[in-house]
Amino acid sequence: MRRARLSLLGLLAGCTASFDPPSFVAGLRVLAVKAEPPEVAPGETTTLTVLDVDTDGRAIAISWFRCLVRPLPGSPVADDCVTGAQPDDLMSVGAGTPLAFTMPAATPGDLGLPDSTGGYFVPLLAHADTGADALTFGYRVRLATGGPRNHNPPLVSVAHDAPHPVGAAAGTPGEPLDESAPLAIAAGQEVTLRAAFADDSAETYDVVIAGAPTRTVTEVLSFAWFATAGSFSEDVTSPDRPDTKLKLDKRVPPSGTTVDLWVVGRDERGGTDFLHRTLVVQ
Repeated sequence: MRRARLSLLGLLAGCTASFDPPSFVAGLRVLAVKAEPPEVAPGETTTLTVLDVDTDGRAIAISWFRCLVRPLPGSPVADDCVTGAQPDDLMSVGAGTPLAFTMPAATPGDLGLPDSTGGYFVPLLAHADTGADALTFGYRVRLATGGPRNHNPPLVSVAHDAPHPVGAAAGTPGEPLDESAPLAIAAGQEVTLRAAFADDSAETYDVVIAGAPTRTVTEVLSFAWFATAGSFSEDVTSPDRPDTKLKLDKRVPPSGTTVDLWVVGRDERGGTDFLHRTLVVQ
C-alpha cells in the first residue's frame, strides 16, 4: 500500500510514521535541503540538493513545484498547496536532485511578511517517491533584497570519544570520525559526538523590517542529528553546547550492521550543510 506523508522542512526534522523520535531514520525520509548559494536575487540560479534517505534501498524520484499561494508568516508553504492544491496553485519547476532553480521575478510584497531575520522566501513544494512510499515536503528559497548575502555554514568535522557503557563517564571527543573507516560500537555502549563548523560561520547581519529599528545581530547556528540505530541524548545541539551521545540502547541491529549517521548544520537564514558518517555494530 502506498503511504503519503508530509514533512515541512521549515522544521527540518523529517517525518516518522511511529512513536520513534525524528532523529531515528527508517524507510523514506528527507532530512534537509541545501541551496547553494542560499540567497539569490530574481534571475539568479541556486542549486538545491536534497538529503534524502531510503533505508530499504529504493531509488527516490523527486519532483519540484513552486507554490503560488502566499504562505502564512513562519510557514514554508501555504496549507492550501499541501492539503487542497488547485491546478493554478502549483507550477512545476523541475525534477531530481541536485536541481538548478532560478529565482522568479518576485518582490518582498509578493511573499507576505518577513520572518524574524527580516527575510523573504519563495516557497517550493516537492514530492519524494519510491513507487511504494512517498512524502511531500516544503522548502523556502531566500530572496536577496540588497546588502550582504547569507552563506551556508560549512560543517568541517564530527569528532568522537571512545565507545563506553551507557551511563559511564564520557571522554572528550577528539578523534575525527572517518567516513572510510566506520567506528566499531557494541550494543549497550554509547559514544559522545561533537560536530564543528568552519571558523566565522556565524555571520553578522542587519535585520531590516519596515516600521522597526534596524538591528545588527549574529546568526544562531545549530546541529541536528540523525541515525539508523540507537538514540541520541540530544537531537539538536549548538556550537556553545556541541556534544550529544549516541546510545546503542534501543533499535539495535545485528552484529556487523552499518549504522548511518548524519549531522545537519543550519543557520537561521536558510543556510544549511550536512555530513554523513558511519559506525558498525560489533
